[in-house]
Amino acid sequence: MTTNPLKNQRRLVLTVYRSLMRWCKEIPPDIPLDEFIPPMRGRIMDNVEVFRTVLRESFREELPAGMPLRDRVQGGISGLRQLNQARPDIEAYSRQWGESIRKMQRKKSNTTDKNTDSLGTGTTDIMAVESVWVREQLERVSWLPKLEDCDPMSLQVEESTKFPLFPLNGPLFHQDSITASDPDSTTLLETIPLPLFTPRQDIPIPEMEVPLQIFEPRYRQLYNDLSVSESPRNLVVPFAHPLIPGQFASFAMVYKLTKLREIADETNGRVQFLADHVVTQPIHIQAILNPQVWATKETYLQIQGHLVEDDSTNNNGADVYDPLKTVLQSWKDDTSHPLATKSLAALDATSSDAGIWALVHVWNLHFQQELLQLQLGVYTQVKRQAALRSHFDGGYTQQQVSEAQKPHRRRLLQLMLDTSLLVPTLLALDEEGKCQHLMDMVHRERRFLKTNSF
Repeated sequence: MTTNPLKNQRRLVLTVYRSLMRWCKEIPPDIPLDEFIPPMRGRIMDNVEVFRTVLRESFREELPAGMPLRDRVQGGISGLRQLNQARPDIEAYSRQWGESIRKMQRKKSNTTDKNTDSLGTGTTDIMAVESVWVREQLERVSWLPKLEDCDPMSLQVEESTKFPLFPLNGPLFHQDSITASDPDSTTLLETIPLPLFTPRQDIPIPEMEVPLQIFEPRYRQLYNDLSVSESPRNLVVPFAHPLIPGQFASFAMVYKLTKLREIADETNGRVQFLADHVVTQPIHIQAILNPQVWATKETYLQIQGHLVEDDSTNNNGADVYDPLKTVLQSWKDDTSHPLATKSLAALDATSSDAGIWALVHVWNLHFQQELLQLQLGVYTQVKRQAALRSHFDGGYTQQQVSEAQKPHRRRLLQLMLDTSLLVPTLLALDEEGKCQHLMDMVHRERRFLKTNSF
């Protein structure tokens, strides 16, 4: 009995095609795939439905002249392999967002009238809950007064308590009305648009190495002063308020300058220095000595503060975090979630003398990775909606972005605020407080992963 190679190849094509289609049915059609699957035949995989369409076109259309059938088979097998490799990431995305999206879409038509407040302003219960929740997160951090509300002080203070201040970032949510509005008002929290993409930033924790490029005139002056200083070459990097420009947390991190290289000739004067730092320890800011220079940018800010002994790097106090380890171990035993495994490994790495900061680093990476993944999904939705417009001008409006973000707004806010506020919140707590806050964070994340709600 002879076999027909062409028939076998066609059977293999059909098998691969069916496997891919079955795979597609396992995840919701609104989950974007362009982050997981490379373009196929020049088409971007916006979602599962588009991928199914491309599959049908790929396997059902007539073969181009001279294109061997085995190339089609190899392409299908390669696509199947890529999908299987990406499967854990897509399944995690589907668990976290797919059902949540569908629930909110089902309820959307029923909640508009019910959630209108008694004043008829259209403010929903969801927004009210969100405002309270955001305010609670902000109140956990000890904030300095806004720079415009600070009075200048004498710079002649004890040298050991005086440090230059080098803010590396500002508010997460940029809006012109923030400075003109009451930052405590509910409407402010409700109307702030979320960014389409949040720039990735490394949150400073002790022992982290941080390179910086120095180009702004006032900070060129700062590093010139540090280079000739006889005292330790330290500077303070604060945590910015997510909503209010010119306001920072009262606890910050000290950066020690380890290497300074002038690169003005290499960058045609655009960048003056390439500076390497290591994050050493927390500091409690007591006063900003020259707040008036923030607006004029004539020089850099200076603060008075005292260094904080970071007990979390003390291995003798490791037993304080035993309850946290128990919670993480229970999570690992129940679900084998990789975040639980990584968190336990970070806490057990006591030989590095990093205390809980290795755990904080793991969670910050988790928050930022999920935030990027979710924002990519929102971007895909905006891009798809824009492409359907009859006169697409190549841009997107904030209204379109906000509409696409609606099903995810609470989670987006949570991830952004967690990334921004976790470290300054912990710095203001003692060891037991840190342990309790981290346990609350683990419980909240487990509840969300299980129920897609908070």
